[in-house]
Amino acid sequence: LKSSTCRSEVIEMQTVSNECIPLGWTGVDIGERATEEFISELKDCRTILWNGPMGIFERPQCARGTMDMAECLSQMTRLQPPATAAITIICGGDTVAAVESWQQGVDGQGSFSHVSS
Repeated sequence: LKSSTCRSEVIEMQTVSNECIPLGWTGVDIGERATEEFISELKDCRTILWNGPMGIFERPQCARGTMDMAECLSQMTRLQPPATAAITIICGGDTVAAVESWQQGVDGQGSFSHVSS
């Protein structure tokens, strides 16, 4: 991870390198650069097992990394022709809840190969 979104109080947030999280702060989401790196690494994968959200997705200000990852994996599942699509397996209760939250925002149009809690 190259960047993390951090907080000392819920309303005070900043994006920093994961090596530079200030003392007393907590990493609550991956940053934009880390998201781009994950997506870049996943682009050639044909089987992806996702277990665990990228941040505290229950808080909207900390959900971007998780929602971006859900979007990426859904798109990879729907690639055409189908032989180029990835098999995406969503597992674990928190990850399933995150994906369900993301699907509400896209009117249920998201698609994954398998979802299991």
